[in-house]
Amino acid sequence: MGNIERAGRIIRQDLSEENYFQSLLEQALYLEMLSPRHLEKAQLDCLAILAKQTALYTKGASSSVRTETAKNILASIMFTIGISLKTYPVPDDAVDALKSEKMETLYNQGLKRINVMIKTAKTLHSLILRDVFETTNVFYAPTVVDPITGFFKLYDPAFGAHEIHITADYPVYNPMKKKNGIEFILDYLECINNENAFCLYFPAGAVHRLLAAYDSGYGETVINIYEPVLTTVIGCVLSGANARLLNLGKPDLKYLENLFDGKTGLKVRSMVSKALKDSKKVFAFPRGLERYMDQSLPLIASSIEIAAESHTLKRVFIIPKAD
Repeated sequence: MGNIERAGRIIRQDLSEENYFQSLLEQALYLEMLSPRHLEKAQLDCLAILAKQTALYTKGASSSVRTETAKNILASIMFTIGISLKTYPVPDDAVDALKSEKMETLYNQGLKRINVMIKTAKTLHSLILRDVFETTNVFYAPTVVDPITGFFKLYDPAFGAHEIHITADYPVYNPMKKKNGIEFILDYLECINNENAFCLYFPAGAVHRLLAAYDSGYGETVINIYEPVLTTVIGCVLSGANARLLNLGKPDLKYLENLFDGKTGLKVRSMVSKALKDSKKVFAFPRGLERYMDQSLPLIASSIEIAAESHTLKRVFIIPKAD
């Protein structure tokens, strides 16, 4: 039999990804899994770690720093402890750890995990940089290359583990959970890696013609490239057009308009799901990319359904611009 996830009193989805430690404390107190005495001890232990980190920050020259700096270091400490607590499969176990483990132990465990995440993110970034999809969109490669490189130079887990430092100007398609620090960067890079890998299956010229029809000023516009390409692949698979060349034509669009006419909800999702499954047979995508595409299904299906109802499918299934 497969492993059945053990249920706990605290629901994982109710906890904040950005402020996991704080939200765990709040839930545990509310459910009386922790007492006010436990909370007070946790706060005092965090202040003790803050004192040590402040001494490191000033290189022993002073035992005090500006209030703003102290708040930032404390936020870093709490984020790091949260990273450690997230390793427990059930939040209730993390609460038990807060009772039994020293706060400094949890902090050091979190710091070690952050360093592993940094190495993973750097490896993933290097993988992306080996073959960045070629596009004239000014927000794509510049965001993937320079800002991420800058993040690694600026990121300091000891005093600012929660900080991101950069603005991720290029938007990924699949929704991301709100996270901070290296957690955000790692999730963002995983999305970029999947979307970049997907786009590389198609000739850059074919994608350019598609995007030029989608938005004539796409080169200077903040848009997601993966979405129209994936939608076009689905349209090609459903209509029998050449998916590898993203070659939808007017007859294909007419076919799709008739196909989706009057279709709603689960029927649309089922049709799109089958098209995604068939596209995987054509391209033999790696499993990780297939999972990412599956996560895109609800958004793609919803977009198609809304367009079909409003008779605007031509805005979703784009006919590429002629050379």
